[in-house]
Amino acid sequence: MSSSDLRPIVSFEVVPEHCIRNDQLELILGTPINQVINGIQNVYRTIKNVELTYCTKEPFGRDITITLQNNGIRMYFDSHSQVLRMIELFDFSHVTLHYCHNIFSSPEEPADVGKVEKCFGATVPGVYDEKQQKYIMNWRGVSFCFPAKESSSVQASYAHGLSSLSFASSALPQLERMTLFNGISPAKMKTPEISQVVYCGNPRIVLAENINSEDGRLIGLKIKFKIEEVTDHSVDELQLVEIERPIFFNDTQEAVMTKLGAPSKIYYKSEEKMLIQRSTTGSERLNDGEDDKADFFFNYFSLGMVGSNFFKNYFWGLFYQKYFFIK
Repeated sequence: MSSSDLRPIVSFEVVPEHCIRNDQLELILGTPINQVINGIQNVYRTIKNVELTYCTKEPFGRDITITLQNNGIRMYFDSHSQVLRMIELFDFSHVTLHYCHNIFSSPEEPADVGKVEKCFGATVPGVYDEKQQKYIMNWRGVSFCFPAKESSSVQASYAHGLSSLSFASSALPQLERMTLFNGISPAKMKTPEISQVVYCGNPRIVLAENINSEDGRLIGLKIKFKIEEVTDHSVDELQLVEIERPIFFNDTQEAVMTKLGAPSKIYYKSEEKMLIQRSTTGSERLNDGEDDKADFFFNYFSLGMVGSNFFKNYFWGLFYQKYFFIK
């Protein structure tokens, strides 16, 4: 038995223009990349063999991708906003797909043109791409691609649905690729905004702008972000509210947390190689006090920001997504 046969079968519900999901994992368009990675890590027993790729030469010119090799799923993230903009399924041998409680693809019964049309409805006729020799069926937010390699395999007519097709063989072509996206068609897809369902109480960055002194020196950042708040107490629902906060170098820890909230995580440097160069007498250690404390970093992953504190509370260094590529 080959190792590929040992891969578990994973089932997903397909929600066009929104997500694929099951009880353990939701891959939602518009989700930030760090949140997708956290979700995948939480189901490590089921989802294995994960590959992340990005272009080091053109980091903002090409998409970041995460591929679930065992499940035939590839996710494309916008290189600037780093949110999930497209989901592609390219291997259907170990995945079961259903839409509105109807299974249209499984390892035992792979999807074909007829099953997809029956499940999603024959509202729009398919399109034959003669150059690529592919038959493509599009609905809002989802697209299906089928191979049709023989030149006589597809003949167009004015009829809709399967009646517009004539295949050379009796077998209908099986599904080769499925794509989820935001928009009316793949050619007009748009990068989605972050959906409120993925906020989970975290702030989300909208814009970060430099704050410069009169002589042109960078002295801080103006952070514009969105958070969930109850704006109308008569209606117990969370609404997205946009907030703007200035963060300056030399801000105290307390000032930063007051403006941005508690960090996602705090990391402490475990190694202080330069401390060995210091005097280590008891009296000097007592006088040094806070100086012997390790550096630590505030991490605001949902804002794409990392802040660092070096020895003293009054020094605050701030870096943001322009310099730190992965949120």
